[in-house]
Order: sequence, then structure tokens, then C-alpha cells
Amino acid sequence: MSSQDAHLERPGLVRLTLEGANTQAVLALAYELTACHDVTGPDTPEPIPNAQEACGVRIWQYGYPATMPDD
Repeated sequence: MSSQDAHLERPGLVRLTLEGANTQAVLALAYELTACHDVTGPDTPEPIPNAQEACGVRIWQYGYPATMPDD
């Protein structure tokens, strides 16, 4: 999926942003979430813009909650 704001146009779709100091840690958590919840696999890790000392990566995942509250 795209990192654009298309998730805001789809009722119930949520974008999860995972950020961490290194790629391995971020991907490990992303794959754990994928195994346990109805979310997409992680996208390609990207450097966090404007991060101190050029450290840190970010990925996005998308999914729908199992239950939706009534609005």
C-alpha cells in the first residue's frame, strides 16, 4: 500500500507507523503484528526524516480493527 493518506478515505482502515532505532527491531515487531492480527506485511523500511544523527527507520502497516465502535 501507499504511504499516502488514502487510509483516511476508507472507513475503518488504519495505518500503523512503526519507528525504531534499527531495521531488524522494527521488522521483527511488524512480522509479529502480521502473525497475530489482520494487518498487511510491512512496507520497505525508510530512514526517519530529520532524525537526530541519521538514525532510525520507519515502516507502515495497514489493517482493519476486529470490531468497530458505533459512531
